[in-house]
Amino acid sequence: KLAWWLFVGTRGGNARLRICTLLREKPLNANQLSNSLNLNYRTVKHHLETLTKNGFVAEIGTGYGKAYTLTEEFDRISGYLEEELGGKLK
Repeated sequence: KLAWWLFVGTRGGNARLRICTLLREKPLNANQLSNSLNLNYRTVKHHLETLTKNGFVAEIGTGYGKAYTLTEEFDRISGYLEEELGGKLK
């Protein structure tokens, strides 16, 4: 499954899970995510692009300050991810 590959089966899966965990609380921009997760800004942008391209995250607004939020598609697979990860997705 695509979700398994994006969140479990790749080296960046853990970072993508951490991003989505924060986005469950509220929409954030890339800089806020980078600071909160102590990850390089470009790394966060890469993961956001991957998540957006695959329909799990949506952009709100435009430009540098645009925020990101989870989509209904992510909500749909979150139960599957919970099972696969043994409850690590909060």
